Amino acid sequence: MAVWAIMVIAITEAIIISTALFFCRHIMGYAFSSEKQIVNYVADMVPFICLSVIMDCLQSVLSGKRRSFFSFIDLLGQEISFIILI
Repeated sequence: MAVWAIMVIAITEAIIISTALFFCRHIMGYAFSSEKQIVNYVADMVPFICLSVIMDCLQSVLSGKRRSFFSFIDLLGQEISFIILI
């Protein structure tokens, strides 16, 4: 249940940030330069940045879930080796 809650929060964050970046893509370039060519290059790169934000949000949640699963296996292995040594 907790994983689903965190996943909803991560997806919401990814949607909000990606949408804001995507709609401001022609304005964002002026933070780097006032040349029209640089602004156009930044506007062309923003969709890739939006995709990167989405993948980063999802990856952080899923890697935490994977880590907790493998820590459970690690704990199980430690318990079994402790029982064997006794």
